[in-house]
Amino acid sequence: MVVKTIKWQHPTQTLLFLEFLQALGDPSRVEIALEPSGGYGDSLRWQLYTRKYEVYRVSGKAVHDYREVFDGVPSSHDAKACALISELHARGRSKKWTFATDSQREFKARTTQLNAYDKAYKQNVNRLHAVVCKHWPELAQIIDLRCSTAQTLVHHYGGPQAVLQNSHKARDLMQRVGGHLLQKEKIDAVINSATSTLGVPQLEAEREVVQNLAGQVLHYRQLKAKEEVKIRKLIKKTPPAKEMADAIGKTTAAIIIGATGNPASYKSSAAFVKALGLNLRESSSGKHHGAHHITKRGSPLARKYIYLAVLRLIHRNPIVRAYYEKAVATRGGKQTMKVLIGIMRKLAASLYHVAQGHAFDASKLFDVRRLELKAS
Repeated sequence: MVVKTIKWQHPTQTLLFLEFLQALGDPSRVEIALEPSGGYGDSLRWQLYTRKYEVYRVSGKAVHDYREVFDGVPSSHDAKACALISELHARGRSKKWTFATDSQREFKARTTQLNAYDKAYKQNVNRLHAVVCKHWPELAQIIDLRCSTAQTLVHHYGGPQAVLQNSHKARDLMQRVGGHLLQKEKIDAVINSATSTLGVPQLEAEREVVQNLAGQVLHYRQLKAKEEVKIRKLIKKTPPAKEMADAIGKTTAAIIIGATGNPASYKSSAAFVKALGLNLRESSSGKHHGAHHITKRGSPLARKYIYLAVLRLIHRNPIVRAYYEKAVATRGGKQTMKVLIGIMRKLAASLYHVAQGHAFDASKLFDVRRLELKAS
């Protein structure tokens, strides 16, 4: 039952609201339920946390779905939302909402930064590829524009005409950046292509555009590398992350911990799978049996990196690869995404145990006896 509804402006009147709460007496006798409202609500939650109030989280979807049940009208406004949140909390449809640990917050900050740099890097690489192919289409056929050698070459010279005019320096630059991994034949091919390119001859302004764009690519490449070093150091001093990194890679482990916290802190592996949005939902009625789909709640970035981890395991781990190939063959070569999602769910469940100190073992994910593995 709603006794009183009050309204205040955040953050200008939040201190007045906190004084109102304190006037109610002992904080241990007050329960506060909130709906996730983005970053601006975190400051209020922090103030409540420091004042020893118990804060509970009510799902935004639960509030949305309960609108018509509450009063028969599918409308929504602030006062009604407050009533919905309080009633759902009273019915036990809320969970205690604690602040993330400092470790989880650091992982999230580092991986958020890394993801931003990675996105900017890839966007600029695509732009660079477009402009380079206009003026020097042969270069991308000889050397991958995602490698530092090509990026550095284009940053220094901007196009084929400048490379041709400074062929000896350009050759030395590629040898220095590429090192022993870059074959002499490939360097020769790059220099030769500059003499006979089919590309549009560059104006000086167009050459500067290419150089500046390549500079941005190298800039974000460097920022990414620095952030990855920080993440590696963070993983070394965080035991759950270290074990997870051995199984799925450092970046993936860091992103998962930043998004969900320590997997071992969950009540069960199923609870951790649910936190990642990999639990299944069904829509069936009568004789109609709907297909199962993952709920996709939680962090989409964490699911993306688990997906990439599964692709790596299929490529590198014979047990995972055998299961994948057999499962796809059973479906007539179709529904490969469903097979991948199934492996993602199994991998996520295994991380709950890995975070507790158990070594990752792909043979525990599947019935190995049915896979007919070939002896290596």
